[in-house]
Amino acid sequence: MNESIVSPILLKVLEEQRIPVFEQGQWGDTLTTEKLNIQKDTEFFKSMEKDKRILTNSENGITLLGHFQPNSNEYIWSKLLKDKSQVRNLTKSLYPDFYFQDIDLSMISELD
Repeated sequence: MNESIVSPILLKVLEEQRIPVFEQGQWGDTLTTEKLNIQKDTEFFKSMEKDKRILTNSENGITLLGHFQPNSNEYIWSKLLKDKSQVRNLTKSLYPDFYFQDIDLSMISELD
């Protein structure tokens, strides 16, 4: 978790279910409850079982997952689904009338 957005409902579930929480940034300093199962990075990622679901409240979680578990299915799929171009290429047969085009960032200024 980082400082982005933390729902009170999410906090309640994390506390009640004792779900492991990886703190990131200043988040750990702002917690007022001791009911959260907060773990440090190496402890958190080592404790993960294969194909275990991960919930992140920030895209930074994908980067951390890539750092600690670069070959995990969770990281590979998260990275793929984050890439809009790859998702559109994979789903183009489902939506044949949906037009999209990959362009280089430098070409944006040339578009009408």
